Amino acid sequence: MNSTLLENGLDFILLATKFLKESEENIDEEEKSRNIKYSLINLLSGVELVMKARLYAENWAYIFADIDKARKSLLSCGEFNTVDCSRCIDRLENLCEVKISDADKKAFDNLRKKRNCVEHYIPMDSCADLSSTINQALTATVHFLDSTFSVFSSPDIIDLSDDEFRTLSEKEKNLYSDITVAISSLNEHYNIAKSIATKRACEQGSCLEEDLVLCPNCNERTLVINDEDNSCHCYLCNYKSNGEDAAKDYLYSVYNINEYETVKYGGDYPLYNCPECGENSFIQVDNNYMCFSCRQNYCKNEIGFCEECGRPYIILEGKDIKMCPDCYDYIMEKIEKA
Repeated sequence: MNSTLLENGLDFILLATKFLKESEENIDEEEKSRNIKYSLINLLSGVELVMKARLYAENWAYIFADIDKARKSLLSCGEFNTVDCSRCIDRLENLCEVKISDADKKAFDNLRKKRNCVEHYIPMDSCADLSSTINQALTATVHFLDSTFSVFSSPDIIDLSDDEFRTLSEKEKNLYSDITVAISSLNEHYNIAKSIATKRACEQGSCLEEDLVLCPNCNERTLVINDEDNSCHCYLCNYKSNGEDAAKDYLYSVYNINEYETVKYGGDYPLYNCPECGENSFIQVDNNYMCFSCRQNYCKNEIGFCEECGRPYIILEGKDIKMCPDCYDYIMEKIEKA
């Protein structure tokens, strides 16, 4: 088994979120208490590892408890003491210029204290109080993940002089997505999950927030068209689909237009071939027309529909000839031969 610091940290945070969700849904007090305990323990472990991963990204020696004793040879065998949580935060602020609010520091500190009590069987607060501590720490965790995501995904902003230079692995990206989905299912965290999903969508999808589209699955504006894997991808609910199917899902979800019923009763199904890329994934989105394959976007007055074949075409320089280029060329050719 070979996992990175960041991967392990994200995995623990995901587990913590799942246990917290189970505690919300469980009516059995003993099982609820158990879920709360494992949520608390996993969350602190995950937070500490992600923080260490951020230190490691800056300089591998920063994760040693005693930097003077840092040796790269010790990393591979694990025979060294790592920095504790409070000193880790100090190093993040002083050595990495990471800003952590006083409220978030307090949330992490409370989590650490409650974790120590739980592990040593010291009489504890109620499940409700512990849940509140976890929720506050989870909010602080999301703040930290959100603020440091660009460092993990684009490490070129860090001056590294060795071979540790790398971007997020596919597994780490998937864990980020899974955490966002899991957090959005929690009663208190939907809005913050949507916020981090929006930011990640813009960064990973290389687009502006106004370019994001309403997701046909979760109905939030967190869908990236033509994402890095050439599909439509929602960074909140993790919906993925090719351009044509995503366009059909959008028509059904947003406009309640079903392809089978529309065609059955003689109507025109409003899905077209894109005049730019030719894919069958061109539909109206709000007051524009957009291709769900190539992300090309046109204002409504820039698109006309051919009177001969019905296909959409681009109106050039405001001169609308009421025909697509193919039909126009065909008619011109017939006239020349006449």
